[in-house]
Amino acid sequence: MDGLSGEDNQVVIPLQTALRRVFNLDYLKMLYVQAQDGSQLDEAEAQISEVLRTRHRMVELEKGDDFAFQNQRVILETRLETVTSFNRATLGLGSVALLVGGIGILSAMLLSVRERRNEVGLRVAVGARRQDIMVQFLVGSLLLGILGGSVGLVVGLGVAWVVGKSTDWETAINGTALLVGLVATLSIGSIFGGFPAQQAAAMDPIEALRAE
Repeated sequence: MDGLSGEDNQVVIPLQTALRRVFNLDYLKMLYVQAQDGSQLDEAEAQISEVLRTRHRMVELEKGDDFAFQNQRVILETRLETVTSFNRATLGLGSVALLVGGIGILSAMLLSVRERRNEVGLRVAVGARRQDIMVQFLVGSLLLGILGGSVGLVVGLGVAWVVGKSTDWETAINGTALLVGLVATLSIGSIFGGFPAQQAAAMDPIEALRAE
């Protein structure tokens, strides 16, 4: 009935015997109907409803339907909506994780700028340009982003491997998703590292050399 049983695990018995001795019913509880074309499901449902209303004398008795339909297309659409909602939730959690990681990079780079004021002042004093200072701190923030993204990818792949080995679930690694993850970490590193880099580049070398 469910399409999952093997041919060797099925027993065929008369309908009346099944109703009386197996299900203890005097009516058919469920019917499976297949339309010739998937685009004709609504038409098939209307025709079935008309036949059932006539045989159940719903028109004569002026009563509502005593049956219900379960359209596989509706069920499939519901499942697709569930998958879409799950994907949106996953995307939201990923965005929050990226934001938290970006804030962490911002805090680390601001602290680095503060602790390396003497170094920045000395480099500017010996001829370093502001662009050189910006590149220095941007490279640092990008390295933090790449490091965090790489650790995340390794942990994610490890969890997927463990789940695949310990359960019957099949895990598939999407190369595009991995590439998007790495690009996202680089973007977060450059975006949240830009402000500390600008602060370091705009620093007055004399004040920077005076700082302890």
